[in-house]
Parts: sequence; C-alpha cells; structure tokens
Amino acid sequence: MAMGGSAVLLASTMVTYFEGLRHKPYKDGGDVLTVCYGHTGKAIIPGKHYTDEECQALLERDLKAAMAI
Repeated sequence: MAMGGSAVLLASTMVTYFEGLRHKPYKDGGDVLTVCYGHTGKAIIPGKHYTDEECQALLERDLKAAMAI
C-alpha cells in the first residue's frame, strides 16, 4: 500500500517526538547500539558524533524501509 506525503510527514513527526534525537551512539534498553532518532544497525560507528543532516538522512531511510513492508 503506497503512502502519501502527509503520511510520511506524520510518521516523521511522531518518530522525532517519541524517539528524540541523540547525536552519539548509545545502547538502548535492549542493549542495541542506537543513534539519532532510534536508528539501529551494523553501520553505526561507536563514538562518532552524527550531524543533524546525517540523522535526518537515516530517519528518511528508516521510514522508507518501514513503509515498503
């Protein structure tokens, strides 16, 4: 099912509100390395400071992947 631009905007707003923004990677409650707006994955570099632009790009990539399911 395809989602329109307003659905993407709503999803983005909700994720940023509930996840918050963390520029440095951290272990979440499940001991999973996480950064930015709740992004996880093997490509996260421990100790790196992620920029706002990098976090926005990761969020957009994560939302696209979630909506493709």
